[in-house]
Order: sequence, then C-alpha cells, then structure tokens
Amino acid sequence: MYFDGAVNSVGSGVGAVLMSPDGRHYSVAAKVDFSCTNNVAEYEACILGLQAAIDFKVKELE
Repeated sequence: MYFDGAVNSVGSGVGAVLMSPDGRHYSVAAKVDFSCTNNVAEYEACILGLQAAIDFKVKELE
C-alpha cells in the first residue's frame, strides 16, 4: 500500500493505492473537509488506505 496526503492554500487531499500480487492497482482518494497540517493529511491518507484494505477484504498488507 502506498499513500500520501497534501495540504495547500486551496484545500487538502488524501489518496492511497493498493496493489494486488498479480499487479492490479486499486486507488482511492478524498478531499479533506477540515483545516489540518500536512502530518494530519498523511495520517488521514494512511487511514483511507487501511479502510480500503478492510473494504476489499485484503488478507495481507505490506
């Protein structure tokens, strides 16, 4: 799983990509609707990726 969060003057966003062992990619992204620091955006991106892994019923995550 890869994830990233970003904050700038016009807003914040987060995203994550899950990759299956056979090479398929599953991406998720969201706009953050509250004021936050870059570190909080990174944490939110990680949470988004973990939630996607749960939703996709991922058995093993690296």
